[in-house]
Amino acid sequence: MYVQEISEDELRGLYYQAAEMIVDRKPVGQVVGWLVDQGVEPSHAEKVVTQMYEGNVEETRAQGQRNIVYGGLWFFGGLVVTLGSYSLASAGGGVYLVTTGALVVGGVQLLYGIYQCARS
Repeated sequence: MYVQEISEDELRGLYYQAAEMIVDRKPVGQVVGWLVDQGVEPSHAEKVVTQMYEGNVEETRAQGQRNIVYGGLWFFGGLVVTLGSYSLASAGGGVYLVTTGALVVGGVQLLYGIYQCARS
């Protein structure tokens, strides 16, 4: 089998395109096959793609965990402010504050974080 010589810049470009394919959820075998078709040695292509895929999964999980934490803080912080102001207003009369933005944005971010962790 013929493996062509590839410059470092060309190889970097190929790996960048392979990383984009992984982010687009292409199967590992398809990405490895594409790299081999471009002239990368099969064992090297498989090793690099496997490492990139594992790194992508770890990064997605880490992003999901951050979204869970920050979304939870916004949602439950908004809930505390809303319930606290309602409690004070109902006890002595007056107006209360509903933190709709914090509840909605925090809830969406929390759910998206759960989705990210579940799919990674």
